[in-house]
Amino acid sequence: MYSGNQASYHNLSENMKQKLEELKTSIVNDLTTGGSDKALSAESGKELKSLVDEKANGKDLESLQTEVTEHLVDNISHTEWIETVGGTANALTATIAGITSYKNGLGVSFPVKSNSTAAMTLNINGLGAIPIKKANGTPFSNGITNGVYTVRYRDGAFILQGESEVEIGRQIIVPGTTNKAVSAGLHDGTGYVEGSPNLIASNIKVGINMFGVVGTLKDVSSNNLVFSEHSIRPSDRNPNPQVITQ
Repeated sequence: MYSGNQASYHNLSENMKQKLEELKTSIVNDLTTGGSDKALSAESGKELKSLVDEKANGKDLESLQTEVTEHLVDNISHTEWIETVGGTANALTATIAGITSYKNGLGVSFPVKSNSTAAMTLNINGLGAIPIKKANGTPFSNGITNGVYTVRYRDGAFILQGESEVEIGRQIIVPGTTNKAVSAGLHDGTGYVEGSPNLIASNIKVGINMFGVVGTLKDVSSNNLVFSEHSIRPSDRNPNPQVITQ
């Protein structure tokens, strides 16, 4: 059973084989029908010349079919597409016809069904779980749902192809008195800027804007409640006041 590119090459091979048989039949019919002195039709003559030229160039239909057939089982020159990936989000499994061992250069592409939570591995045809690594040799653990990834086998690891961004993962920003830059790279969508339940207008001096919240807390001195040395203190009050009558 063929899938993806294999199916396309297989169909091409079968079509080429069919055309070759039709051409042979046409030429034989022209030569054998009506006696030995029957001439080829103009169309058959062109086809015969084309076939002779192709054979002279070493690229007759049979040799082309052989090349296509060999290419079908060549997992090094082209990348295999894996439509169905099994296993778990972190430990992927796949079945690919014709692969009996891991060889340097083996390339596969596959979709990821769910976000990974740890270092990922890929096991093809039960040959063993192979770690998936980034170009710098560190484990790849950032598989994203519906993402499509291409890897190539090299010395005991599947190396991720086409990596272009630094993985940041989660970034948490704590507000301060100056602006703080967001790190460049691939974020996992779980980062955030910290908040505080104390960021309310009544906790901020009146007229001060803090992250969009305008303060309403009034300064005591702004109400002209300025106390001096002559201010009456509770301890100065006469506990037995006299009532003056006239």
